[in-house]
Amino acid sequence: MLSEVLRRDTLSQAGRARAAKAKLQTDVERLLERQGNALWSLFGDAVFAVLVASSVAWGLASIGHYKGWWDVGSFLGENYDRDGFCLAHKGTWYESQLLSMYGSVILALVLQVMVRSLAANRGELLVVDGNTKSIISHGLGHGVLHYLSVTQGGLSRSEPLITRATPWYVAAGLLLSSFGLFFDLLERTEFPPWLKTTQAVASALLVPTTVPLIMARFRVFGVTGLIIFFNVHLDRLLHGLDGAKDRYYALYALTQCLSSAAMWAEPYLCDSLLVKYGGHVVFDYSIPLAFIVYLAAASRMEPRKAKAA
Repeated sequence: MLSEVLRRDTLSQAGRARAAKAKLQTDVERLLERQGNALWSLFGDAVFAVLVASSVAWGLASIGHYKGWWDVGSFLGENYDRDGFCLAHKGTWYESQLLSMYGSVILALVLQVMVRSLAANRGELLVVDGNTKSIISHGLGHGVLHYLSVTQGGLSRSEPLITRATPWYVAAGLLLSSFGLFFDLLERTEFPPWLKTTQAVASALLVPTTVPLIMARFRVFGVTGLIIFFNVHLDRLLHGLDGAKDRYYALYALTQCLSSAAMWAEPYLCDSLLVKYGGHVVFDYSIPLAFIVYLAAASRMEPRKAKAA
């Protein structure tokens, strides 16, 4: 009887020891995970801070160039400054604007297929879901600009997209599509609803009615870039990726550098390179490609652990 009691006590002590060891191991793993997330968070914060600053710099450079506060024509290059962005292969079926339309639609559909096949219920992957509509709208917008350019003998250097001479139904359609574009992009942020709606309405009304198509196209890119990229990057910086700042947050930040780099590279490399090879598609394709690269890489990583209740 005594031996049986001693045996049970020994087993009980061994069980407690194993439990204590497992708890210690779990605590160490959690500590290492927190330390790792802190490093990833710091890296992601630094990258998104640079992206926010880049958006502001792009907007200020653009607006200042239009207003005559400074001249960045030497940076823009002859072709970019003349056309408003880098237009390659003019007069062909594969002109930059048409390539932007074709490629944006195709890449958006590729992204959507990848989301459906890879994301499942993983919140860290589903963050790229919903971008298909805005990417396709962006591409179709270039198709509309190409059509207007051909039918009107070129785009105006002094008048905005919507003028007093624009038929009311055309103006209404352009305003609604403009609002849809801005609202769709801003709606994905976690900013207060009133702020998102106000920005979308103001942007949809002011950009197509006050900004000349070509002379200020750099300004259009600057204003829209300031509104859209500033908001989405600042939102990530403040709120993280799906509510967390970990290795997925850092990876997402890194992939978003692709479109920012393309935005600056397009005017700088237009005359020497891009006007011969695709032109503006370098920027337009970078947007869906950034999401595709993130999804392809993140889907191979271990799923994010569920938060403890």
